[in-house]
Amino acid sequence: DLNVEETIREIHKVSPDALMFGTDLPSTRARRVYSDQDFYTVLDVLGENEAQKVFSENAINFYGLEKTQA
Repeated sequence: DLNVEETIREIHKVSPDALMFGTDLPSTRARRVYSDQDFYTVLDVLGENEAQKVFSENAINFYGLEKTQA
């Protein structure tokens, strides 16, 4: 079994820009369906500032998108 929290920590330690959050919704083929707790796990492990990179900034940079102000 994969220790998700430890895996997130280790990947982030090696490269904080490598993690991008995503889901496989509607999860029709997943062994385990998405849960809102998955989002909170990233937030709990990394804290708000680093989790923001995982939730949006890393993907914006990876795909070369322009940042917009909300």
